[in-house]
Amino acid sequence: MKLTFRTIKGSTFNVEAEPTTTVGELKSSVESSQGEAFPKEQLKLVYKGKVLDDDAKAVSEYSVDETGFLVVFV
Repeated sequence: MKLTFRTIKGSTFNVEAEPTTTVGELKSSVESSQGEAFPKEQLKLVYKGKVLDDDAKAVSEYSVDETGFLVVFV
């Protein structure tokens, strides 16, 4: 699925991910696509007002889907 990310400055970008992708893996994908400006160790992802934890949960467990967007900030 194609997930949309929005930065706190208002720019957007997309990253491909599977529903079984963990939050940690998703952060790695963001770092890979956006470069060193988004180091995975310093990223925070927010979806519908909830900060996503770096645990073994898949993005589908947070009900993340293609219709919304994730806020990303360092």
